[in-house]
Amino acid sequence: PELVYLPLIEVEHQVFTSISHPLQQRKAVAPKALTEHPWIWLRDAVAARALLLQKFQRAGLGMPPSAIETTSMQFGFRLLQRGQHLMVLPSTLRGVAQREGLAPLRLNTSIGSFVAGIMYRPSLERLRTFRCFRDALLEQAQAQKAARSGLAS
Repeated sequence: PELVYLPLIEVEHQVFTSISHPLQQRKAVAPKALTEHPWIWLRDAVAARALLLQKFQRAGLGMPPSAIETTSMQFGFRLLQRGQHLMVLPSTLRGVAQREGLAPLRLNTSIGSFVAGIMYRPSLERLRTFRCFRDALLEQAQAQKAARSGLAS
């Protein structure tokens, strides 16, 4: 093969809000409640938006309109901190979001997930530097997976 794909982590699409948002108090947030708040959309988050649309359609709901569309993650974070907005973000941003006073909602069903990894040419495997880099990525991915498993139990 021309390229090798090495899966590393599973990333979940999550709905984030400020920690003071009223929906943060709920044990499980249903799709209907998500339609009652303004949304911030990352312009390039096409896959997340499509998955969320499917979630709303399965619940017999339409897609909530976007209050704001942006290409800036930082701008989105600032708006979430100051308002009652919702925003879909990958679970890999949970730590950054937490430092900004944001957290994912506890949804009653998942929006969806995907596996993130790296693609490389097999010829790179002969380079010690690349092997060290690949092994470090795998080690970090396994450590994160173990940490998440520990949190889930």
